Amino acid sequence: MDIFQLKTNKAASVRTVEMDLLGQHASSVETPQGTVMWLAQGLAIEESAIHIMKDKRSLKSTTTNIQKLAVIRRMD
Repeated sequence: MDIFQLKTNKAASVRTVEMDLLGQHASSVETPQGTVMWLAQGLAIEESAIHIMKDKRSLKSTTTNIQKLAVIRRMD
């Protein structure tokens, strides 16, 4: 019954990737300083934009003003 004993590798988290990039950055002379942080911030911005887009799509006509305000605040 080896079919049911599958082992899968989990995808690396954003923090793990950031730490790996920072480690590579320290040993690399060609990478301009701050590039890794710039990339990590860009990924965080993209992730939050996706969450906001999902929240905005979930809004319905019966949504309260408080819920709408919460989404608008996150968009800011």
